[in-house]
Amino acid sequence: MNQYYSRLNRSHSFAEFQFDDWETAWNETKAVFIRSRGGSKTEDFTDWIIFRVLRTNERWAWLACKSGQLSQAMVYVRENPFVRRIQRESAAKYNIFLWTGKMIRFGIVSTSNLGIRLDGIVYDEFEDLLPAQESDVYPQMAGMMTTSLIHKTIYLGTLWIDALLNEMAEQYPTVVRPWDTLPWLVESGMIKEEIEKKITPEWEIDMLYRCIPTAPSGVLFPHIEEGVIQYHPNNVQFGIDFGSEDMCVGVVINGNVCYIVEEYTRQLELDRTGYDFLRGRSVECEGGGYNDSDKYGEKSKLMMDRVLATKQAVTNKWKQERQMLGRTFSKIVIDKKSCPNCYKDVKSAVFGPDGLYLKDTKHPNHWLDAFLHSIKKTVSNYIAATTSASSSLTLRQREKMRERYR
Repeated sequence: MNQYYSRLNRSHSFAEFQFDDWETAWNETKAVFIRSRGGSKTEDFTDWIIFRVLRTNERWAWLACKSGQLSQAMVYVRENPFVRRIQRESAAKYNIFLWTGKMIRFGIVSTSNLGIRLDGIVYDEFEDLLPAQESDVYPQMAGMMTTSLIHKTIYLGTLWIDALLNEMAEQYPTVVRPWDTLPWLVESGMIKEEIEKKITPEWEIDMLYRCIPTAPSGVLFPHIEEGVIQYHPNNVQFGIDFGSEDMCVGVVINGNVCYIVEEYTRQLELDRTGYDFLRGRSVECEGGGYNDSDKYGEKSKLMMDRVLATKQAVTNKWKQERQMLGRTFSKIVIDKKSCPNCYKDVKSAVFGPDGLYLKDTKHPNHWLDAFLHSIKKTVSNYIAATTSASSSLTLRQREKMRERYR
């Protein structure tokens, strides 16, 4: 590595920790590198990927989330003396040919790059992954390495609000480099001045420079733990949120501790019996709007009839009451293995500008909604059979309703 770097003719020396990061990237199958803004991630790992291919003849791709990041990476590629030729296929796709004859694809996280077979991928500034890229494109990228015995992935970036990069840092070997551990940023003094002026919000300083995960308005539920408990099925209470998929979360509340223990996904428009196993349990479902519409399957009415659920409209008042109720728990314990989707939503939930939990196109939070529906125990409105005429009439009415949904 020293020998290679000495031939790059960079204007600055390479610190020992930068070689350490190169070695970590070399040895780990998946690795995450979190650095302060201005931490030389792109330059260091543009040089690293070229070094890797020179030494191994493997097939690699460098993928950025935005065109500006790709353009910056290409500056360093053009300066590297081991690059023989650059073939520009489009504004978002370059083939980089080395003097060994091997090629590296530099491009954008897009479907146009899905056709090649690879041994490894470096994702640059992964925190900038756009919603469409995160949901539709990135999940397909691993498929390019299915035939490789190497299948390495390197994630580079700076922490940001509810970014997928933050989750990767919790799952895989991660190297964190705050600003005050990077000599060139300390020497510059600009970040130090920015911190001392106290103009930039602390949460932004924490994420961009100190590499500390945080949130702009504070997390909604600060006391979250991973854990598993033994529980009786009859003690679980459920909440259902409707959408293109209909999500259900089950919790057990013991004193002032809430345990999230079950989650399910169904499509009630395709299978109206999907949640019949909840019959006789405490169930609250989303009501109002399209949930009561014939056009969308009258899902809330369906749940009221089939499982005797209580319907609850999702209003701002309801959100305020439920998030307050959730925040009164001394802790929320989540079985992450059984409830991975709910874990993601509840752990990353933050306050929005209106004081309610943030919910928008990037943060749909359907699992969070299902959780909030679950935490208040409902009382079944089922009326057992009696000899009274009024009760018998109610049962006949219910049986008639059931026929509609069978």
